[in-house]
Amino acid sequence: MPYGPAMQTVPFGFREVGRSEKRALVGDVFAGVAARYDLMNDLMSAGLHRVWRQDLMLRMTKRDARRTLDLAGGTGDMAFRIRRRFRGATVVVADASADMLGVGRARAFDRGLVREPHWICADAASLPFGDRSFSQVVCAFGLRNFAELGRSLREVRRVLRPGGRFMALEFAPQARWLDTLYERYLFEVVPWLGHAVAGRRDAYEYLAESIRRFLTPEAMTTELGDAGLGTIRVNRYAGGIACLYSARRT
Repeated sequence: MPYGPAMQTVPFGFREVGRSEKRALVGDVFAGVAARYDLMNDLMSAGLHRVWRQDLMLRMTKRDARRTLDLAGGTGDMAFRIRRRFRGATVVVADASADMLGVGRARAFDRGLVREPHWICADAASLPFGDRSFSQVVCAFGLRNFAELGRSLREVRRVLRPGGRFMALEFAPQARWLDTLYERYLFEVVPWLGHAVAGRRDAYEYLAESIRRFLTPEAMTTELGDAGLGTIRVNRYAGGIACLYSARRT
């Protein structure tokens, strides 16, 4: 299990690196692509990520959303969606990348949002929030970039109120019905797009590799349970290309 607490190294794409090295490498990736991150999401998924995010939103309740932490939400995509749908909800965006947060703040300013969302530069494994601070934590396509997934999930549980909900979108390592075609797309088309649009082929080679190295839905469900989260549900999209994980603090 590549994310186990006893492991001295963690995956960075197909490489094994130390946790602190992964933090630095991931930081470099997102510093280099922050300005084009949202555009690349649209291109890479042919807009499907918007459908998946909308499905997450439809499963969200006003009660859960009233105080939300958007984890690894730097550019504000999910935060803006939550604010539009749930008037009066407090949304805090936490991301380890100052560059991604800079893009998010600029987008908020363009929308006339000055006081909220709140933008916090923080590592998911050491969140600067008190126990039971949030009614909900969401994370869209950030889990596989965490240097310490298990510890980060325990932090999610810590900052959730009892009964609070965690919802996370993440790519899955296999989509059997399209496996060969999907493999070629991930490792040929996505890096090409990364070079053409964001000027960082290496960043999107890493993102493709990180998808292949990430946990299966079954293993991810185990990680959620080990972190003390319960009522775990998994919804699969596009034949297994991506999953929505939902769990609650018991």
